[in-house]
Formats: sequence, C-alpha cells, structure tokens
Amino acid sequence: MPACSADAAPWCGQPLLHTPKPEDLNHLTPEQVALYLEIAKTGIRLVRDAAPFDEEKEIFGELIFHGKHHNEFTYTRPELNGVSIKIRLAKPENGSSNSVIRFYIGVRKRLAGIDKQALEEQLQLQRAENYVAINLDRQPYINFEYEVGMDPVSCYPVTVLLNYFKDEAYSTLDSRAEREAKYLGPVLIERAWMTPEETMERARRVPQCRSRQPAPRSGLWKPTIPHDVPNAEYFKRHEAYAQRVQKGQPMLSVGIGSPAQEARVLWTWVGE
Repeated sequence: MPACSADAAPWCGQPLLHTPKPEDLNHLTPEQVALYLEIAKTGIRLVRDAAPFDEEKEIFGELIFHGKHHNEFTYTRPELNGVSIKIRLAKPENGSSNSVIRFYIGVRKRLAGIDKQALEEQLQLQRAENYVAINLDRQPYINFEYEVGMDPVSCYPVTVLLNYFKDEAYSTLDSRAEREAKYLGPVLIERAWMTPEETMERARRVPQCRSRQPAPRSGLWKPTIPHDVPNAEYFKRHEAYAQRVQKGQPMLSVGIGSPAQEARVLWTWVGE
C-alpha cells in the first residue's frame, strides 16, 4: 500500500468512491427480475440433483455453445439482454449425463433492480461459516459466499457466490458491505465435493443405505430414485412414502428389474 501524501488519491482516511456509469448498468423490470430469480432457483435445484437437466433446460432459452472439453452448455435469453447462463454437467463414464455440477450466470452489465435480501430469501441462502468477502482496497466489487445446505442424498453441500458492485471502498468487516451491495454481477452456483471422511461423518448423522443392504438403524426410511433409471417417473411414487425397517434387516427394494439399477436406489432414515 502506498504511503499517504498531500496530493495522493483518496486512499487514507477517506472512502474511495466507485460511482457506476449509467451505461454500465442493466436496469431490470419486475418481470425480468421474476424471470432471473426463477432461472437462479432452477440452477440450485439442478446442482443439488433435485431435477434432471433435460427436463429443466427450456427455461434457459437459446443454446448458443456447447464446449465438449468441460461438457459445458451456454444459453442466452433475449428477455434478459446481456445475461448468459453456463451449465457444466458431470462427465459420464459412458453415455450422457444429466447431473449438473456448476451453474454460472454471467452479465455484460451490472444488474440493477434485484434486491440482495430478496435474492437471499428466494434462493434460501445462508452465510457459510467460512464466509470470505474478497475486497481489496481499489476493487469496486465485493463477493458474498453462501451455502445452500447439505444434500441429504448425495452428501455434498452447494456453494453460492454473489458478486456485487459496491459504492465505496471499505473493509470487509464494515457493516456497510451489506447495505451498499446494490448492483448484482455474476452468480456462481457450484457443487462442493466432500472428502471421504466428511461423507462418512455425514452418514453417521443421517443414516443411509442402498436397496437390499442391512439397515443401520431401526425406523422409517424413504427412498430416492435416480432420475435416469429406466421408468424413473413410475418408480418415483415410492419417494412419497416412508417404510419401517428394523436394524439389521435387508433394506426394501422398489422393484426396479435390474439389480444394478436397484442398487442405485438410496434410502434415507427420516425418524423413529
């Protein structure tokens, strides 16, 4: 950091103003804000494997590029001028994949009209314990990091990074960081893979097992059917009902014909 001097730029003791130029902002209408929020919520569902990509992709608009190296799709919607959506799917060992591991909303201009608190509430964002806001002195933006909870089935958390233009230069610890975040930039939603040790710790807190495996705990269990098994929609009706199983008994099956596909059904303990 340079030393203070009489003719120095406002660095020491005074805020460094970053007034956005009107041409650098994209003012969204209420209809555009609603569409943006729906796209962002869809992204979180996809990264958490709560829905198959093929069934949700229509909301993203026109496909303009597919990068085969990262298995990444880029979409754009005319209603959201300057907004692009990049979706990265897991690379399958064979066949196609419907599992989204990274969801990115890029912007050419900062978005004005999306209230930060409303965005947090809509996306059910909670500040991560290891929250870090990148805020070097002369940077005109600040990042807010969140996590969207632990997926009870796949055992991984999802992280969300919101990038905001800030009006002044101030410390990350300054309370104004929340108030002055007015203009939304890129948003990154990403799957945070867990280590084997973290997965085991999670499994001890929320017991799980596969079909036909010995139940590790007595009580009520509910299955989760992978969305890409044959006739998945037919078998997903079982997800609405919990089944009682005693500890040590073989976990029930949902009746998928192939033993290999049945073994992919994951049962989660939901109570006594």
